[in-house]
Amino acid sequence: MAANPRLAAMSNNSNNSSSSNNNSSDSQKEAKGQEKESLNGKQQQSNPQKQQQKPPPPTAQLSFLTVSEFDSVPKYMRGRLTYDSVNAAVGEYNRALEEKYSFLRRGFKSTASIKDKKRYKEFRAQETRETRGVHFLVAEDLRGSEQLKSEAGRRAVFTILRHCQRIREMRRPGAPIKYAVAK
Repeated sequence: MAANPRLAAMSNNSNNSSSSNNNSSDSQKEAKGQEKESLNGKQQQSNPQKQQQKPPPPTAQLSFLTVSEFDSVPKYMRGRLTYDSVNAAVGEYNRALEEKYSFLRRGFKSTASIKDKKRYKEFRAQETRETRGVHFLVAEDLRGSEQLKSEAGRRAVFTILRHCQRIREMRRPGAPIKYAVAK
């Protein structure tokens, strides 16, 4: 290869031209990327409502009991309830709470049927000054759950959850008892 210097020079030129082509293609790609970024910036500026929309606040949830917390509950409160049944009831409470507050987040105007509008008004009528900003359920909200539909079962589970400071009862004369998530 050293015998023919012209071939060596040509191969060097072809290498240089290919590297310059690579450099120019890289700069073209960067320019296109910058154009896309500027277009994305313009789209975000032109639609400020999308940018300002915040996700809905998460619904407060009860945390499950630990074994040590369950063991600290006196026997007269526990009765025949097991650790698994109490945590299953906590899961049902959380599902009912999520269902209620996701329904309320949709708003009155987005409800289609008269039945849903009536239900929305009932939920809003339950809220008072004390319950503003607090997530709560009433006994009627828990009718569909397996563990919490009967009054006796609900009372036993909620006594344990009150003892472990997971919920608190909010009572007013003439109003249903509200079971609120303790902070």
